[in-house]
Amino acid sequence: MRANKYLYIVPLGDNAHVVVFNGITKQFLHVRKNAIDSIKKIISNPNLYQQSHPKIIERLTSLGLIVADDFDEVSILISERNCFVEEKEYKTTILPTFECNYNCWYCIQKHSPIKIDYAKINLIIRHIKKYLEEEEIKEYVLSWFGGEPLTQPHIIEYVARELITFCKCNNIVFSSGITTNGALLNDTNIQILKQSNVNYYQIAIDGDEKAHNRNKQDKLSDNSFGLILSNIIRLLDYNENANVVLRLNYTLATLNSQELIDDICKYIQYSYRCRIVVDLQKVWQIKEEKVDIAKLRHMQEKFVDNGFRLSINHVFAMCYVEKIHYNMFYYNGGVEKCDKRTIDNLRGHINTNGDIVWDEKPIIHDYPLLDKASICSACKYYPLCYGGCPVLREERIKENKGKLICGYAGDHSIFESRIQDYCWRVIHNQRLKL
Repeated sequence: MRANKYLYIVPLGDNAHVVVFNGITKQFLHVRKNAIDSIKKIISNPNLYQQSHPKIIERLTSLGLIVADDFDEVSILISERNCFVEEKEYKTTILPTFECNYNCWYCIQKHSPIKIDYAKINLIIRHIKKYLEEEEIKEYVLSWFGGEPLTQPHIIEYVARELITFCKCNNIVFSSGITTNGALLNDTNIQILKQSNVNYYQIAIDGDEKAHNRNKQDKLSDNSFGLILSNIIRLLDYNENANVVLRLNYTLATLNSQELIDDICKYIQYSYRCRIVVDLQKVWQIKEEKVDIAKLRHMQEKFVDNGFRLSINHVFAMCYVEKIHYNMFYYNGGVEKCDKRTIDNLRGHINTNGDIVWDEKPIIHDYPLLDKASICSACKYYPLCYGGCPVLREERIKENKGKLICGYAGDHSIFESRIQDYCWRVIHNQRLKL
């Protein structure tokens, strides 16, 4: 037996505990700091301790922290990647407009009142139906994004009606979600979304009530914070199948807020909190290494103390852009893999037959990320970043004449903070279940 090649020993930052983390499965052993030296000795030579410490060996084995000598970690990662990338599920994102009722300072989009027309939307529908048939897809996921997609509820209703009927007739599982700021979740739109089988909601707030209202202002309300959170309650009341991810876009100032949790709890009664998953995501303008993990942990703990669950889905995950069966459709008729590209620089479009035509073919799937010649195949940190952002990775490959350069410039220290963040989320959620 031997140690897993993708094993990391990281202090939790509370001066009392350490985690031994399995990068492949994301399972970990949570131990006191004064016991870690003994654990390290056992991991370094597990065969020596099989007789004297059988329970510890059993525990380390069950978590995959020690493995058989012939265990092939890379083959596991290759299989995991192939299953994710090649999954027979067609996922599409439609951006019916870049129009938005807010103008958030961190948003990368240039808001425009231009909306999708029915000619373009019918072309998208034609493509989706054709793709599902030709690729023999059995699961279809429709996502709505923007701008603010709820400025176009009639488009959501129209597209969903067409595709739900088609999927039902062809024994295809249909599901749908939306990313929305939540301000337009009035009774009419909530009803439309429920009838359209939209059951996944990502809704963002930008700090405590005062900070949020400084950023999100419109004619609907002088308290957008209260409006959005009240709308979430209205949604949960009307749609028993609604799954809400409350995305907290935080800055360094947000982590210092003394009012944030109390402000949220003022609008979200305790009985609703178990149906809401909080996802703490820093705004992209803030450098990750500047985040104080102790303050982040304290905020996570307060959310759980008040009955909320914490999201663990996106701390370590491959991006859906990696999927072969994924495309993003824009209001101007363009097609892309990710919204990081600007609206005037989209590489694809749908022809009259319903096929996607690429003026410049994306190369995301062409590069063998775990091939022996790739820098990722020998990198200990691959399962913590999965090659990084696929769009940025694609740019680096082009810039370096087909060779992938590490996006972290060889400095992987940031992953210690990510392991700490992930483990604290899991630990806090486990405490919620007790």
